[in-house]
Amino acid sequence: MGFLKRLFGVSSKYSAPAASLPPLPYPKRTLSDHLSPAGRKRVLALDGGGVRGVMAIAVLERIEALLRERHGNHPDFRLCDYYDLIGGTSTGSIIAAALAGKRFSASEIKDFYFDMAPGVFKGSFFRKGLWHALFDGKRLLKQLEDVFGDMTLGSEDIATGFALIAKRVDTNSVWVLHNHPDALYFNDPPDGSYLGNRHYPIANIVRGSTAAPHYFQPERIEILKGREYGLFVDGGITPHNNPCFQLLMLAGLRNYNYGWTLSQDDLIMHSIGTGSMAVKLHEKEIRQKLQITRTLEALTSMISGNEDFIELLMQWVGDSPDPKVIDSEIGDLRDDYLTSQPLLSIQRYQSVLGQKELERDFGIKLSDKHLATVRNMTDPAGMALAYEIGQAMAETLVRDVHFPERFDLTASGEPAHPAEVEEPEMETAPMLRAAEGGKLAHILGRLER
Repeated sequence: MGFLKRLFGVSSKYSAPAASLPPLPYPKRTLSDHLSPAGRKRVLALDGGGVRGVMAIAVLERIEALLRERHGNHPDFRLCDYYDLIGGTSTGSIIAAALAGKRFSASEIKDFYFDMAPGVFKGSFFRKGLWHALFDGKRLLKQLEDVFGDMTLGSEDIATGFALIAKRVDTNSVWVLHNHPDALYFNDPPDGSYLGNRHYPIANIVRGSTAAPHYFQPERIEILKGREYGLFVDGGITPHNNPCFQLLMLAGLRNYNYGWTLSQDDLIMHSIGTGSMAVKLHEKEIRQKLQITRTLEALTSMISGNEDFIELLMQWVGDSPDPKVIDSEIGDLRDDYLTSQPLLSIQRYQSVLGQKELERDFGIKLSDKHLATVRNMTDPAGMALAYEIGQAMAETLVRDVHFPERFDLTASGEPAHPAEVEEPEMETAPMLRAAEGGKLAHILGRLER
């Protein structure tokens, strides 16, 4: 029973009958409202990181509490009411799907994670990561099916914009799967050459996004009815374990058909990490490790480097109230923009999982043993400590100023139902051509190909 009983049974935290709840103090938006080009837009980006996803959940609990208070303290408030697009990679895709597809609160997702992880990350004598993956992906898929059932990417029950990132290994291509009805591959083509993305089961595509090589087998997903299947693995082995820039491309690139206005007054993004592994090691420590250990750590280092580069890129194209110092040479890029004006307002919440950094930033002192446990993205034993670090991140980093009043659901000039507003001419492409002589459009185009 566990989590599912608490969530759906009479003892659920928010199980009061709808009739007993007070009226919503903010407009209840439909999926069409969230995806419409009209109005200001809010994006939530969630990194990968295995069981350390509980760090992001702790930050989400703080954000949810802040926004609930901002919107009248209504008990039915959920983050999917506020955000118009929620996207994630790997463990971030699980959280994003739960927020957008099931209207879970952050605390309900925390319960799910602590219930799920011990059963999913359970090895066996026959699974050593050589001939078979370390863990049985069927266990994770069963957990996801218990939550999402037969929900597909085209389900009308998904409350807001949703996206996840995976890697299709048989075609060596990055896939961003999202629920915009005007997406190029969302519907079935007239010639029947593939299944539209709207048919893809949420449980399967999320399992694909979390299928980290060595740890899980790829997820096999039907591409053409009975004739073609694709093999999908963890989106963390793409450049988008931190999915911020891919979500910005969804919002602004012409062929994605969102048509959202790119400006710091009209677009805000909050990005949540699961702990950076970018800590310094002595060369002797590296030389003494086994080759397989160095190989796996090289993959981790590559993912961490990609995350840092995306963070740099987002601070270069956006305006951040609390920008991070990227390095000693370029600083925090404050007032240093790639384009003439920032394309969005962006705030990132992240911590470095090193002993010196955790003590300096959050007053958390960890032994070598405890640090190694919390850094292991497949060890449920580190989840309680990772959650505490996430709470410290939330208390220290999340500030009211990161949520400007102009983005409130009740803000002046914000349409209650944007989908009913006459669609404006798409502003993104002209802006990109004008910005810096078309430099950003050129960069976006190259990255998208």
